[in-house]
Amino acid sequence: MLQKDLQKLNYELRKHDHELAISPFKVGEYYTHRIASCHFTEENKIGISVRAPVRPISETFDLYEVITVPFLFETSICTMNHAPTYLAASDKRVLPLQGTGLKLCDLADGLF
Repeated sequence: MLQKDLQKLNYELRKHDHELAISPFKVGEYYTHRIASCHFTEENKIGISVRAPVRPISETFDLYEVITVPFLFETSICTMNHAPTYLAASDKRVLPLQGTGLKLCDLADGLF
């Protein structure tokens, strides 16, 4: 049932130049990433909520980690503290990944 719903959603998204970041044919991935949650309904049924990640079709992002490099200033070695620590970049824009947005990312798999 989830696969069918994801396929319908992907079809509608494509009308607006977007698509699901995870293929609707890879249903198992929706359960392995932290984008699905379960809850009980008032009718004593189990409901599953999925926050399906969406991306523009015409835009591909690369994930970068910002690493601070110590530098010499006069007679001191300095470092800069900064936020964000991750950036998603395309040829059109750069998006900082920080705060609650970072909690929704699976940086090990490059899923954001």
